[in-house]
Amino acid sequence: MPNRLKAGQTYLIQLQALNLHKPSVFYVHDPVHVRSEAVHVSQIGFRADDPYKSAYLSVWMGNGGGYTYPGNLNFYLINDKTNKRVFTGKTTMQWKGNVPEEIGTHVNHSGTDVLRLDFSRFKIPGRYRVYVEGIGAGYPFNIDEENTWNHAFKISMKGHYNHRSGIEMGPPFTDFVRPRSFHPADGVKVYQSTCSLLNSGNGLNALGTDKGNFKNLCEGLTGKLVENA
Repeated sequence: MPNRLKAGQTYLIQLQALNLHKPSVFYVHDPVHVRSEAVHVSQIGFRADDPYKSAYLSVWMGNGGGYTYPGNLNFYLINDKTNKRVFTGKTTMQWKGNVPEEIGTHVNHSGTDVLRLDFSRFKIPGRYRVYVEGIGAGYPFNIDEENTWNHAFKISMKGHYNHRSGIEMGPPFTDFVRPRSFHPADGVKVYQSTCSLLNSGNGLNALGTDKGNFKNLCEGLTGKLVENA
């Protein structure tokens, strides 16, 4: 757009060329309540006494590449119920988009600058969202005394349990009902392959050599039956 939008102002946006049901729309610019894809924060949330609490600001624009925000932007922690600002901070550079991560293939997977929004000093339980001045807000999240990591652990373990093979699923452990699957007593046969976990795309594919995922397993088929698999 030719000029910055002003907070509180209403704009008429014309969209005739997009073949939409409504060719125009009135938009009220209120960035405190506008969700921005550039503001990232953990949906697990945080414990009140967690020593490290941060959100991040970054956006990759596809064919447009990475975007560089000006440094030292103001950000605020906003109470999601009262809409009051409870913490103020400044953005700091976390990682430049042109610096390799030095992990695996030595590339930068974000492809853009990542700025850190540090609110580690804030310890009051509640539900909040992070707002970056003039840009928008991330999804709301919780800060609490004790349930944050306990809740995340239970969800993770429930997902792990629901993916188990060879056992029956159902109450009281899960609402997901499923008869046992891939059990040798039901006639399922598993054959050994010479393809290692490191080489298989169905495993770790740590060497990055598997382009066919299941292909390497089939090529290494020995015909040897694995008992009780």
